[in-house]
Amino acid sequence: MRLKHFNLHIGSQLMKALGDEARLRILNLLLAKGPLTTSDLEFVLDFTQSKTSRLLAYFRNSGILSWTLASRIGISLTPS
Repeated sequence: MRLKHFNLHIGSQLMKALGDEARLRILNLLLAKGPLTTSDLEFVLDFTQSKTSRLLAYFRNSGILSWTLASRIGISLTPS
């Protein structure tokens, strides 16, 4: 298989993001349930607020997740 338009930096960021079990759990929940609030993620995964924020910041900085603002803050996957 040959990749014509593969960005090595984006590929490495994606692999790093998928290399952590906690981040995989967040992605799995978002894919299964759709947009969730940070409070929802904390409750379901039994994570602290600081851990959840740190994990989400990693996704946001790598461009994997986007934040949507409505009546409450929700997190959704960035369309590709």
